[in-house]
Amino acid sequence: MKLWQRIAASVMISVLFAAIFPLSASADGISLEQEAEYELVEELHFASSGVYSSLTCHNVEKSRESSASAGLSWCTLRFGDQDAYVYSTRYLQNTYEDCSYVVIRYSSNAPVRMTWTGTFTGETYSVELPTQTETVTLMIQMQRHMGWNGKIETLGFAAVQGESAIRLHWLKVYAKDPHALYSDGMVVLIPEYSYPLQTYPVPETETDPPIEVDTDWETLGTEQLTDDHTDAREPEPESEPESALENTRSGLFFEVFGDDALAGCQGASLGCKGGGCNAVTGGLFVICLFAAGIVFRKHD
Repeated sequence: MKLWQRIAASVMISVLFAAIFPLSASADGISLEQEAEYELVEELHFASSGVYSSLTCHNVEKSRESSASAGLSWCTLRFGDQDAYVYSTRYLQNTYEDCSYVVIRYSSNAPVRMTWTGTFTGETYSVELPTQTETVTLMIQMQRHMGWNGKIETLGFAAVQGESAIRLHWLKVYAKDPHALYSDGMVVLIPEYSYPLQTYPVPETETDPPIEVDTDWETLGTEQLTDDHTDAREPEPESEPESALENTRSGLFFEVFGDDALAGCQGASLGCKGGGCNAVTGGLFVICLFAAGIVFRKHD
């Protein structure tokens, strides 16, 4: 009997160790040591009592379901319309902006927005989870998401379209990239609102019509100035005929002194005008003859 008791005790201890050992690993076969290596900061199982009871629903029907054969459990959210949403009054608790790798296991029949509040701005942000008809592990890279700042809290989910549903298994947040832990079948999502991938429509540059400069006032001003200037000027004297000019230049005085207006006499000394010194000599000769005539007349 004692031998059988020992055998039974050994079997029970083996079964107990076999039952305890899996507890050191997650449902995905990831050990606690591996989770610590990639700095797991928060882990939520949506079917657990604490997380499930923290979900506040607005036009959303929630339920817990499980599969005993697979040893899995999950929370199902059924959105009544496009404005339906649900959020947690307690979670997230330990996540900050430097914990930028979010891994979520889910399936859905339509796109669903995952929402959260960042304490840095106090506003609510979101990222769209694509439709996954089969259960998938999705990693979201939040490094450059504009809303992943401060302390991350008030986790929630919202409908994108009308009636839809999402099945949530769990969510984990890491400080280091855990891609190596979930490399098989993992889907990587870079949010569309992340800085390096976000594109903004460039507005078309409108070409301004050419500026038409009204030059009429300039022309008018010029005309007025010209007219005024013309009116203010003294009338130019009419040129005299050549015959009259020749008459005014005849006589003894002209022959002696010349004409300062004639070419070749301008700037010349008195007596050398109108032909230079020849004109002066001729003039003196005439005067001498005139004086001699007077002397001879008196002598007679």
